[in-house]
Amino acid sequence: MTNLGTPKEELKIVAGSKSGQTGSITGYRQIFYGVNNSTEPLTSAIIRGLTPGNKAASATTINSIKAQADTKRIIIAVPQSSGLKVTAANITSSLNADVTSSYVKQSPVEVEGANGYQAVPYDVFVYQPASIDPTEDHKVVIGK
Repeated sequence: MTNLGTPKEELKIVAGSKSGQTGSITGYRQIFYGVNNSTEPLTSAIIRGLTPGNKAASATTINSIKAQADTKRIIIAVPQSSGLKVTAANITSSLNADVTSSYVKQSPVEVEGANGYQAVPYDVFVYQPASIDPTEDHKVVIGK
């Protein structure tokens, strides 16, 4: 039948002519990064409000995290199970000043998955000096 109810023989599915397909869906946890204008304790909502990184957490380079007016901290969050960390960080807007040691690992934060899916621990690295110039642009390498 067509969608107008007209019989159409060539649209008929002959019994036994089709077979089912199976597949699987594999979930993944992302890296999150970005700037934050508050100093309140980190929560799942704050982390999920940052920019999502590569789809499955893996070693990567974030070429640009730009500060803004009133930026208080720059945050990088990686699933704890990935074993990833900040391996290099430079302020590209300031002669590539090395600030790797200024990305301080915080206590793990339980971060929910998409659509409120079960939270898992994330390692969170925070750059929070006394002040951040709004022209700062960071390049961060995440690896093992």
